[in-house]
Amino acid sequence: MKKGDKLGRILNNNSKRSNSRSDIVIKKNILSMSKRSTRVSNQLSSIKLLPNSKLSQSEVVSTVLLIMITVVAVTVIIAFVIPFVKKQLSGSDCLEVANKLEVVNNIDYTCYDNDVREMHVQIHVGDVGSDKINGFLISVGSASSSAFRIINNTGTTGIKMYNGNDVLEVPGKDEERTYNISGITTKPSKIKITPVLVDGRTCESAGVLNRIEFCS
Repeated sequence: MKKGDKLGRILNNNSKRSNSRSDIVIKKNILSMSKRSTRVSNQLSSIKLLPNSKLSQSEVVSTVLLIMITVVAVTVIIAFVIPFVKKQLSGSDCLEVANKLEVVNNIDYTCYDNDVREMHVQIHVGDVGSDKINGFLISVGSASSSAFRIINNTGTTGIKMYNGNDVLEVPGKDEERTYNISGITTKPSKIKITPVLVDGRTCESAGVLNRIEFCS
């Protein structure tokens, strides 16, 4: 064999070995880089997911808090505001009839009949009609107070119209009616009248007569 051929084979073998080693080194480098890339990718994923997870939890908590605040607000409105508004509306109705009813201070019609133990009471209704009031309460104050409810076209035990009729009448606008209240054993110290609205609610006392005379 010629020296040139031997030298060529040697160089060729060395070249193959060199290429083989280079391939191994390249593959190792690629593998190493791939592993690093995967590790970095995993780290980045974990870094991104954590804030998103916390943000999602924060949004859920905020939503729950808003719902709770809304429920509390509605409860407060139901418990306090609505009754307050109703009271104000009721008060406005009562203001319209305030001072529109009075016990007439006239001995001929408002007096105590000691002979028959009856109290005669005349009631005057002013500038207010049946669309506002449905009747009234007459409170007779003495040793034991009694209240008598007078509603139009009804009857009440112990009270009659002045003419003896059992069916009670409520005075109209700017009118008077007189009532006989039986069973009053002593002269009352005062007579008080309280309006009854058309829906059945009662207002504060509208009129009081503090001096009662005996009938003549």
